[in-house]
Amino acid sequence: MARWGYSEREGPEKILQYIRENSGVESILFVGAAHAVDYIPIIEQIREVNKECRVIFSDQYLIRSEKMIEKINSLGGEFILLDVLQHESLVSNIDCVIAFGIFSPRVLWSDSAKIALSNIIQMTKRGGLIVASTREENRQEFVEIVNSVDSMLEYTESTDYDSETAYDKHAFCKGWKGYFAGHRYPGYENYDNLIDAYLAYQKNQVKRTNFYFIKGQNKGQNTG
Repeated sequence: MARWGYSEREGPEKILQYIRENSGVESILFVGAAHAVDYIPIIEQIREVNKECRVIFSDQYLIRSEKMIEKINSLGGEFILLDVLQHESLVSNIDCVIAFGIFSPRVLWSDSAKIALSNIIQMTKRGGLIVASTREENRQEFVEIVNSVDSMLEYTESTDYDSETAYDKHAFCKGWKGYFAGHRYPGYENYDNLIDAYLAYQKNQVKRTNFYFIKGQNKGQNTG
């Protein structure tokens, strides 16, 4: 699975499943997407489930590689300048907004988080999907921000390790003392025992909590 940004492991597949099950999805916007994103594989994965979906990456500054931007454009994707804190730079009527690189601890501890979430909600079409991610340890801070922005906004959440984290000791073993399929897990070479090395590695990994919102679906609302 391509790297979609800072998300729990199953986040990208859940988003693809949503697009697969909702044929009316015409656009998906990634905010804060100038780094930690595999642009080309993402476009290909989304187009595989919906050939007509507009795939837009955005950030407050452009990625440095002009060749990458050209490649994104050649595959039907887009990269636009968008500062999620500035109202005048917002777009509108987006079916699915992904905020995997926005709600860092530094942002959560400032007023920026409320502005960012409000603007993300504003950009999303009614009935559209919003997905945001935080570190598991900052989950409660994000919940408080959600409640302060819209206390009736309904959401589900899921927590797991980042998609780049070795999912078990066997996967870890393959990149423990060398490269395997592009992966390497340095810093644990001095451990003689695989289990000890994997437990030490796992202790240092960050779990993330993803929040899934449907705009317009409020707590207590009858959706049946």
